[in-house]
Order: sequence, then structure tokens, then C-alpha cells
Amino acid sequence: MDEFQFLDLVELGKRIKTIRIHLLELSQEDFATIINATQVQVSKLEKGIGLTTSMLLNIVNYLNNNGYKGCMLLDAQFNIENLYSNSFESQIFMES
Repeated sequence: MDEFQFLDLVELGKRIKTIRIHLLELSQEDFATIINATQVQVSKLEKGIGLTTSMLLNIVNYLNNNGYKGCMLLDAQFNIENLYSNSFESQIFMES
């Protein structure tokens, strides 16, 4: 039986920052607008502080609505390439 792995807020914050910078190519200010937060809140959540359920849902929904697999943000085997919804986009990302 597989052992359940907990995802702590610091790791989740690192994942969100990776996605914001490398996948979405957004500033903290632009990302804050998307998730209905402030730039200060984004800075804190990227450090594992103050992530609300509402912000998390907004992030996942934004990813889903823009062709990515938002649920992969929470996956134990997180890999940014796994966020792509189709293999063509994933192949382009992996080649760059």
C-alpha cells in the first residue's frame, strides 16, 4: 500500500511560484489580479504563508480554464510538464 504524502504550504507555495514564473510568465501583480488577491498576498503565499481556499481554487480554476491541468498542482509527483493538457504542448515545453 502506498504511503500518503502530505503537501505542506511551503512546498505548495514553491509550486505556485514555479507555475507563475515559468509556465504563466506573470508578475506577482498580474497573478494577484487573476486570483483576486494582492501582490503582498502572492508574495506571502509563495513563501507558504496565508494561502486561502479561495485563492487555491482561483489558481486551479485559472489553470484549468487556460488549457492546463490545475489538479496537478496538488499531485505528490508534481512536475511542471504534467500541467499541460495535451502532449503537443508538453512536447514543446520539454524541448525548450
